[in-house]
Amino acid sequence: MDILGAIAIGTEPYKKGSTNVVSKRISRKDTMIKLEMWRNIICQVVYQITILLTMMYFGGYLFFEKPFNIIKMPLRDSAGAATDKLVLNTMCFHTFFLMNWFNTFNSRIIDRDEINIFTTICNNGYLWLIMILELVAQIGMIHAGNSVLGSALLGTAPLTTM
Repeated sequence: MDILGAIAIGTEPYKKGSTNVVSKRISRKDTMIKLEMWRNIICQVVYQITILLTMMYFGGYLFFEKPFNIIKMPLRDSAGAATDKLVLNTMCFHTFFLMNWFNTFNSRIIDRDEINIFTTICNNGYLWLIMILELVAQIGMIHAGNSVLGSALLGTAPLTTM
């Protein structure tokens, strides 16, 4: 999933005369990850770990009528239908994807004083094309869980709105 952040940085167009252009050689002793990057990384890590651990360990109580044991419950019942554990795993995977998908926008701003990620949101068509294709592929994987073959191949379960 770290490819999403790389796409955000790699599709940023070159700006002639930009202040980001390095005019002198970069020393080997210079750090590759700036302090602002560490700020973004640590905040995103804390956010994702908090949300995903909450979903994994308390999702059975939050989203389902009857809680279940996340260790002992199988992913499929004897008839081959998805159990609540597989549904929860699918929800966790989709949430993880969406958090990383939105992090792609956050990865584009690295300046110390700039915190508004929406200032450069419309300046790159390739980024939007890639983001839309990723979202379509993710939604396709979720909808594939509605069929027996798609669920077996991708390991996803059908999700409902209620």
